[in-house]
Amino acid sequence: MKSQQDQDSNAFAVEAKSLSHQVAKRLEEIIETLKPDDKLPSELELQKMFMVSRTTVRDALSQLQRAGVIRKVHGIGTFVAKRNLVISGGLDELASATEMIKQAGYLPGTSYASIGIVEVPNEIIEALGVSSYADIRCIRRIRTANEVPVMACEDYFKEEDLSLLDWNDIYHLSLTSYVEKTLGKRLAYADAFFSGNRYKPELLSLLEWEKNVPHTSFIQLHYDQNNNCVFCSDVLVRTDIIGLRIRRTRK
Repeated sequence: MKSQQDQDSNAFAVEAKSLSHQVAKRLEEIIETLKPDDKLPSELELQKMFMVSRTTVRDALSQLQRAGVIRKVHGIGTFVAKRNLVISGGLDELASATEMIKQAGYLPGTSYASIGIVEVPNEIIEALGVSSYADIRCIRRIRTANEVPVMACEDYFKEEDLSLLDWNDIYHLSLTSYVEKTLGKRLAYADAFFSGNRYKPELLSLLEWEKNVPHTSFIQLHYDQNNNCVFCSDVLVRTDIIGLRIRRTRK
């Protein structure tokens, strides 16, 4: 049986943990108003700000560091970390490169765009229901975050589905808007498949990345309400700038 002293000690530990959690939550609210790489106040300044002990401040900062919200540089200070994209529920919500970049805290843009015929993976040919890649047109775009190339997007459509497209709009084109407003097809869901680090010389030359820049790639198939694949996306993402995190939840 626990003594009164043990019970008091445990109660104090719970209270201290709760206080550091409250400080972490308040700090996270403040960090949401800041930009990546902004410097946070020192531990002493935070101690005065929240009127708590230095131990509580350090515990709160440790919680945020483990969560990837902040990063510490020894001897320099604590900074707002690059914001990872949180995909709630599944990759089916990952539909817009523009939104990915915005959610990561950057200004989206396009530095290169073209339309043409390229060889594509067999799974895309099968998904679109055509006989060969010659029946497919690829919209290739290099997407930027604060003018830095961070993503290469190759979006594949049946040739007939691009007949209404104004090619002058591809730099600013919203594919979701084009599909739903111009083609009259409502997108219902998407399946995505990570494919690891794939080396594509023609894309990397457009991105101007070094070979050792960390990146990953995924293929995403977009379906309408009748389970027909409307278009497919093949995406390369620079993961040291645009992080990808999958949050799986119990339904």
